[in-house]
Amino acid sequence: SEEQARTLLGLIRALTAHRDREALFGAMADGLRGVVPFSSLSIVVDGPGPDQISPYVMNPSIPLPPVRKSESAHLELFETGEPMHVPDRSRVAGYPGSLRMMDRLGIESYLALPLKVRTRLLGALILHHPTSHRYDDIDMRFATELELARESARLSVDNEVLRQELGERRGVDRLTGDSRGMREIVRLIGLVAATDAT
Repeated sequence: SEEQARTLLGLIRALTAHRDREALFGAMADGLRGVVPFSSLSIVVDGPGPDQISPYVMNPSIPLPPVRKSESAHLELFETGEPMHVPDRSRVAGYPGSLRMMDRLGIESYLALPLKVRTRLLGALILHHPTSHRYDDIDMRFATELELARESARLSVDNEVLRQELGERRGVDRLTGDSRGMREIVRLIGLVAATDAT
């Protein structure tokens, strides 16, 4: 829909404009609120241990300890890399870590969207809601488009950083010296940085 497209563009702008984590999380929450209802927003990342995931509730900010991945329904997301819809507690009945987290946050349903860099799954963006079946009408293709928009924004940021670093030629010249081969490499990197990778 047109509203979903505007939301995607807003998220891309937020992701490319904010370097501060709290400001970025706030901008993401503001952008999503217009299209997808939620009471809280979190990110879950893999680790720090092999059977752990670390949740970060970012809107509102709530500190939480790592959770055993094997006790969380997010295990499925980390195994498949696909968006996950939890309509109610019965969907996660076999995952005590997920049930404890739902109790702690006062939620009955959630939508988990994978966060990937290229093909590597880093974690998930999770929208929580206190009502069961709140996300039953969400088009999972839209959920996938949110992930693609985030990846596109990341590529744009990477491209801009590369352009800025190449703009500081004084440091590059000092590192590369006068070698014809190194000058050619710097020239080729400059050509790539000047392209639109998104």
